[in-house]
Amino acid sequence: MLNFERFKWGGVRHSDPLYMAFDPERFAAIDIPAPTDDDRAILRQIIQRAENMQRPAKLSDLAKALAPTLPSILSGGR
Repeated sequence: MLNFERFKWGGVRHSDPLYMAFDPERFAAIDIPAPTDDDRAILRQIIQRAENMQRPAKLSDLAKALAPTLPSILSGGR
């Protein structure tokens, strides 16, 4: 159940000691690949687009600005 909640909603029992232990255990169990040059380039694009936002920008404005770099943002990951 905790894993389902973690993937579906980002976890919902953050103050539950069982979940507090579960989340870092899951994170420690995965292999995290080293970032590639493409990964670094995408991160630079994200930072640049965020820095260039007109103020006062909303989160939805940032999502639209990031869509060319991360197309899954506006499509809900589909």
